[in-house]
Amino acid sequence: MLFAVSVFPRLQAQTPEIGGEVWIEPGYSEKQIDDFFRIMKENKMTTARMFIMWNQIEVQPGVFDFTPYDHAFRAAEKYGLKVVATLTASEPAPCINKRSYYHLHTHRIIEDEEEFGPAAEYVRQVVTRYKDSPALEYWWLINEPGQWPAASSYAIDRFQDWLQEKYGSIDELNRLWFTAFPDFESIPYSPVWDRIDSWSSNTAYYDWHKFWRDFLTGYLRWVTDEIRKYDTEHPVTVNPHTVFDNMAQYDFFRWREFVDVLGMSIHPSWALTDFRKECYPFGIAGSCDLMKGFRADDNEIWVSEIQGGSNIFSGWAPGCPDKTDIEQWLWTSIGSSAKRILFWCINPRPQGNEAGEWALFGYGNTKSERSEMAMDVAEILEEYSAEFASSKAMPAAVTIITTPESQFMFEARGDSRSFRDRKSNYKSYMAWHMMFTRLGIPVQMIEADDYDWDSPQTGRTVVFPDMISVPSYLKNEICGYVARGNMLIADGLSFQFDEESVNYATVGSPYEELFGARLNDVVFQMNEEVDVPLNYGGITLKASAYLSELTPVTAQPISEKDGKVYATRNRYGDGEAVWIPQVTGVREFENHDADFGHFVLGEVRDIFESTPIVLDNVNTDIMMQTLEFNGGYISVIINCSLNPAKTDLINRTDKKPQIIWGDAASLSNSGKLKMQPRQTLVILWK
Repeated sequence: MLFAVSVFPRLQAQTPEIGGEVWIEPGYSEKQIDDFFRIMKENKMTTARMFIMWNQIEVQPGVFDFTPYDHAFRAAEKYGLKVVATLTASEPAPCINKRSYYHLHTHRIIEDEEEFGPAAEYVRQVVTRYKDSPALEYWWLINEPGQWPAASSYAIDRFQDWLQEKYGSIDELNRLWFTAFPDFESIPYSPVWDRIDSWSSNTAYYDWHKFWRDFLTGYLRWVTDEIRKYDTEHPVTVNPHTVFDNMAQYDFFRWREFVDVLGMSIHPSWALTDFRKECYPFGIAGSCDLMKGFRADDNEIWVSEIQGGSNIFSGWAPGCPDKTDIEQWLWTSIGSSAKRILFWCINPRPQGNEAGEWALFGYGNTKSERSEMAMDVAEILEEYSAEFASSKAMPAAVTIITTPESQFMFEARGDSRSFRDRKSNYKSYMAWHMMFTRLGIPVQMIEADDYDWDSPQTGRTVVFPDMISVPSYLKNEICGYVARGNMLIADGLSFQFDEESVNYATVGSPYEELFGARLNDVVFQMNEEVDVPLNYGGITLKASAYLSELTPVTAQPISEKDGKVYATRNRYGDGEAVWIPQVTGVREFENHDADFGHFVLGEVRDIFESTPIVLDNVNTDIMMQTLEFNGGYISVIINCSLNPAKTDLINRTDKKPQIIWGDAASLSNSGKLKMQPRQTLVILWK
């Protein structure tokens, strides 16, 4: 089975819309289903997402019963709601495949080549039945494609093909894997592929995880192509989830070849468990910016799932959003240029682990303070529809770089200690993202392979935050980027390993000339609290566990003590590279320090001073996102703190502020900003 590529035209931006998942099951009456859609309409919601469950509609082989979904489409048409239909082509009906026994639904994808035929027939049945409905707007390829690598028979067959293409000869694979296979077809699954032990070869582990990115992408392409056989009119979307855990599985730039709008499930009780509750907006903004790197030209995104109600048994950090949470989460999503925000869910499920949970509305389709807040936001979007419809994210001169290889390494080798566990990677890049958001500086987040290193634009800054693995094959692109007049900042364990987990300091780093220094030693500290004093500004950075020593060659030390150098700055061509090989990000994520803010602001001072609207804010948990539109700007400002906070709002434009959400007294005529705990302001600049 070969996966082909399909391409669909770009979409036009629109006013952000609010909707949610309508959960439909066999046994619901037509009136019950009608009521779900009626209450959405009455509360100014525009979009209903629905699963069309294969394991519920194919009641006998080849016999499909669409009754509840027919009711749902008729209700959507009656109330003028848009339907986004989620396909479940990898979840066979139990009458077709025993692996679906006992499952309501799963995150698994196709596991055997023989499954493609019945899955294609399921897609044909659904698409041909509903493609002409005036309510249908999007097809949703799969729910939350976040399955970790699974050694199904089909995956192993494709992995063998992938290995043959990579290595060419079995002898080369055996040399790097430390194996003695006679041919590629004889390679069986090994647990080493999923997690290496202390003395295993790393190469097989990396190959398996890199392959899985391709395999998952191929499955999504296949579903898209099956849809296109019968419907070339409706666009497609998909929703990766718990992105900080699963990011390395997602090849967003390849998805753009066939996915028209990327969304994301951002459930705080699942996805943001390392953030304090009042700081969830920081996590939502970071998740959204990871998506925007996927489509840098128009960067329209969706928040495909956001928590609507209470947890009882589900969620790693269970809770129930109050009306202030709903307010903050909606405005953060909108400030991130999300054009749809969909709650999970409108009505609670009747059975399963989520039974009675998650609903935005109260039981019996009654209003809640959460639903009333969502309607209040919808009314503001409606009132200022022209401005929001043309709004988009501002261009970003700052980019945070990620590499999947770094997450693979932390996943494989990490333990429970925060400075080297499986989450240390994302804590580091989110620490930087949170700092830029405190300043109100637009920031892009993107994989190293996908960044436009060759752009002639100068004055840019890229940050490698604890990216322990940086591919050697990017050496010319990265060095050329700096030489043309740009800045690179590397912190943490960045640039210590290549794409195959070979240690650069041991074999020689291709990036030594760029940094103008060599890594001399990585010294573990028994005291996890490490001070890194800088040679300027009275700044002392806080780091975790390691105190790495550098030997400058052409670089200038910017942190040294007792004859040892801990950070450097190197002029390279017309640009410069800053290297602070200390794990500052994890420490900063867990406990913000004003000195980190002063350091970051100093490094991006030129960008800060050229950004139209910013915050003079290095210390508080106030965050700001600014969109631009034809004729002005929209700023979303949130105090992510349980305490009052104040800072200066700097406006370098000729636009005048109009507060369209929140207390107008919070902003003085001189730009002094005073915010109450967990307060949100939305400012229209015209």
